[in-house]
Amino acid sequence: MPLESGFQRRSRKSLADFEQSFTNWLRDRTDPQREAVRGYVAIAMQTMDGVQAVYDRREDELNRADTLATNTRLEMKRRNVDDAKTLRTQLQGAAEPTTVQAVHQQFLVFMDRLIEWLQLELDWLDQGNDAKRVAAYAMIPEINARDFGVSRDLADIQYQYQVTP
Repeated sequence: MPLESGFQRRSRKSLADFEQSFTNWLRDRTDPQREAVRGYVAIAMQTMDGVQAVYDRREDELNRADTLATNTRLEMKRRNVDDAKTLRTQLQGAAEPTTVQAVHQQFLVFMDRLIEWLQLELDWLDQGNDAKRVAAYAMIPEINARDFGVSRDLADIQYQYQVTP
């Protein structure tokens, strides 16, 4: 085994000892940038879970619109707006590593547009202004596209940095 003997002569360590030491080093190594990304991804995924809860409540309210009192529907829509604002504040307070700043900015824009959309729906029901309903429905493709973009970007970051929340 010329490789092993040559390695031992140069490093004064057996190849088996080196492999074990290297494996231990890799396992115990922490990368500050990766850990920062991991923390950001955790907050971002919590935010996306919250967004999904808002979507679910919105769908429930729409499915039961014929049977719910207007005051109940208004309260559900207010809660959606309030929760979306809380989620945005939580996201805005997240420490984003420089490597994900562009994604973070796109995520904030998505949250701003989501809040605007939910507010239009609330205003339509509260004020009966049909122009607000039309404007809200016109935003749905944009909301879907931004949601998809943010979800894709977060998945890319998780893969690139091999992190899970």
